[in-house]
Amino acid sequence: MEANRDEAIRCLARARAYFGEGKYALAIKYCDKSARLANGALDGVAELKSRAEAAYARQEGRSNGGSPAPEPSPSQASQRRTASSSSSGTSSSSSSSSNDKASAVVRQ
Repeated sequence: MEANRDEAIRCLARARAYFGEGKYALAIKYCDKSARLANGALDGVAELKSRAEAAYARQEGRSNGGSPAPEPSPSQASQRRTASSSSSGTSSSSSSSSNDKASAVVRQ
């Protein structure tokens, strides 16, 4: 068990180094490995892991342009328009059939 603890300490040191280099995914990986080897009994692992996870989330937020959610695809936007136009209550059958044709084109 002493060998595992020594390896856990080395993994924690490596996790700290990766954290300092801004390689948060690797820091998280080595925190997990350290915790497994020491059966969770090593001080500082959980704190470093949570800090690395938070930093990784911020880093990923910046890499996708900072937008929290992707914009809807053109097909999703057209489905919304089709749904809103069909609920407008048009009584003309020719208008309804043209909407159906437009919907069929959009779905393809």
